[in-house]
Order: sequence, then C-alpha cells, then structure tokens
Amino acid sequence: MSQEIIEGSGRTPSLIIHTEGDTSSSPLTQANEPHKSGWDGVKKRIKAVSMALMVVSDNVPVNNKMGVYTWDEVSSHNQEFSMAVSLQLGIGVLSAQPSEPKVPNRKYSSVQSEGFDGKEIPEFTFIEHYPHTFAAIRSQFSVQPSTYSASLGLTNIKHKPNLRVINRTQTSGKSASWFFFSSDMRYAIKTCSNNDFKVLVQLLDSYREHVKTTTLLPKYYGLYTIKTPKETVTFIVMNNVFAGYLNIHQRFDLKGSTHGRRANQKERRKEHCVYKDLDLPEFMKVVPFGNQVYNTSIRDAEWLGKSGLMDYSLLLGIHYKKNNEKYSVPESQKKISEDINHKKAHPGVVYIENDEVVVYLGIVDILTKYSFKKRLETLFTGKLFCRNVSAQSPKFYAKRFQNYISKISDKNDKVVVFGL
Repeated sequence: MSQEIIEGSGRTPSLIIHTEGDTSSSPLTQANEPHKSGWDGVKKRIKAVSMALMVVSDNVPVNNKMGVYTWDEVSSHNQEFSMAVSLQLGIGVLSAQPSEPKVPNRKYSSVQSEGFDGKEIPEFTFIEHYPHTFAAIRSQFSVQPSTYSASLGLTNIKHKPNLRVINRTQTSGKSASWFFFSSDMRYAIKTCSNNDFKVLVQLLDSYREHVKTTTLLPKYYGLYTIKTPKETVTFIVMNNVFAGYLNIHQRFDLKGSTHGRRANQKERRKEHCVYKDLDLPEFMKVVPFGNQVYNTSIRDAEWLGKSGLMDYSLLLGIHYKKNNEKYSVPESQKKISEDINHKKAHPGVVYIENDEVVVYLGIVDILTKYSFKKRLETLFTGKLFCRNVSAQSPKFYAKRFQNYISKISDKNDKVVVFGL
C-alpha cells in the first residue's frame, strides 16, 4: 500500500489518500507540490461547472424533485447531514484524481472537524471501490469528470452540502437505509447492501461490456463506502430515471406479475404514487415504446436472465401533453453546457415522445439473485396458491418480463427516442 499526504490549506483539514494494489506507476506517488497547483485548477473547474448546473437544476419541476436539502433540517437529521458531507467531500477529492487499473480501492480520510454552519463532522474514512472501472463506465455514458464532481462533490468541508435526502424511514423502513439525490436531480445515491455489493462486483465486467450498446439498465457511476466510529455504509451512485424537465403526472413500476401488483388506496393518496401492473390499463392500453426501446428492453432482459438476476422492474414516468403542445428548449439553456443537449431531460435520461405523451423510462433494481429465500417465496406464496408472484427463477422471470413488455408495447408507434 502507498499513501500520499496532502497538506490542508488552512480552511480544510489535512487528508490522507490511500491506494491499494500495485501502485508503482500510480500518479498518486508523484511529488506533492505539482499536485496542489493542479488541485486548485480542479476546484476552479468544478466551481464553474457547478454554476452552470445550478441553472440547469431549475429546469427540473418541483413535482419531480424529492427529499429535502440536508442543511434544512440538520437539527433532526444530523446523521444525514454528516453523511452527505462525507459523501460529497470524498467524491469531490477522489473523482478528480487519475485512477490506475490495478488499484481496486482508494481511501480518503478526514479527522473530526467543524463543517458548514459550525456543525460537527465526525471523523470518517471514504473508500472508492474499483475507481478505474467506474471511471470507464462513466466515460461510456458520456459523463464528464468535471460535471460529475460538480453535481456530487465538495472541495472544502466548510462548504454547504447540496444533496437532497429522503428520510431513512421513508425508504425501506430499515435503519440502515439511505437515499440521496444530487441537487440537480441527475444522480441518485442509495444504500448498497452487502448482497448487492457482491452481486455488482461479481458482474461488473459483464455489465460494463453489456452497456457499451444501447441499454435501459441502471447506469452505475460509482461505488463508495463510508466508515465512521458508529457505522459503515456502502453507497451506489446511479442515474435518476425521472430527471426530466417536464412534470411527471403518473409513475409506474412494472414487473410482469399480477399478485399484489395493484396500488392500494393508501398508496394512491401519496404525493408520488407509484402505480403497478394491474393499474396500467386504467390509464393506457399500450405504451408507445417503438421498435428501438422494445428491442433494447428484450436484450436487457436476456442479459439479466443469463446473469441469474430477478425481481427487477420497468419504471415509467408519464407526462401527458395538452392539446398536442410542442416544446422547445430556451436559448439560454442551450448555451449552458455541451452536455445539456436534451430538450426534456438531463443527459443520460432515456425518454420517448409522440404527439400525446413524453415517457421517461428505465429498468431498475437489478441486483437481486435467486436466493434460497426467494425460492421459498416462489414455492409458498406462488406455486402452492397458483399465483403469478414476482419471485421466479431468473430465466422464467426474464421470459415473463419480455412477454409482458411485448403485450403492452406499441412497437409501430412513430416515436422519437432520446438517451439511448
């Protein structure tokens, strides 16, 4: 292991970057002085891109935004505040560093310090997993390092964190569950369980190869672990399927199963109700996917089945046009950044459009293996009662998913597809 110590600037605490593996030719072993001047340049670039992204984030309607900013309720959500600072500072520092193929992990350490508005930030260690591989994946998805750092990173522990947080009890109800969004809503950051971590690492090379062509699968941008004196939490950064510039009127989570696949009255009263398979016919008979999206979903399902994965969903966000209205992007927005080249969504968001609707979509929750527990679920909640339950073997699940997509698809509809 090698380590490089970067002295504090008087405003930030000293930090230590560790790299694990063969680092004989690693840039992190170079002299410190040239790096500090380069780091100043990186911070300037991040600041410039951040200003542009602040303007872009205003194009995401309030209806599409979720969570509250972590500094708004620091008295009652201090853990969220500290975790947000740790995440953003680690990403801000390490994403600006060049990575080496033979280095599986990089670490950033910070001592207990005073953060924004005098709030205390406990000591923590930030670990970036497989930095070289995820940097390559981000490049495949045309995510520039500067925009990634600007959306998610901090360069100073005194700076205000700008992640939006969904209360831990509002996600899965588990104490270890966290969910953040970047301020521009482009990125989602969620807790990654030990099982999900193992599955993703195991399939990382295959996943990277698969997403070199068009895909609706989640775009995995980074995998990070934060260790504090009280807990260790791993996070995964991915695209936000609903990072669109148009109001999403309805949301659907579609699996192809029928048992329990209808939103109940309590769910329908929620601000962001997520409808399910049996609810779809109430609103539309078919979804105007067109051939390209349909073929991509079929190909993705084949890969998921071969990879031994199941329990994933197709997520849809529907915007209904009024009087076949046409939309155009403001000239001011066109000049913000070369990355902002879609009229109705952030880069990386897949959506389709015809004269009546704009549909944001993506396949989500793909890291579930057919475990012993899932096999029991298939047996006792499905086969014994002749129910079409979600839990099925990967090959059966993929085939059922493909059949369902085929059933609800209008493949001949003349649609325009963006983001594939």
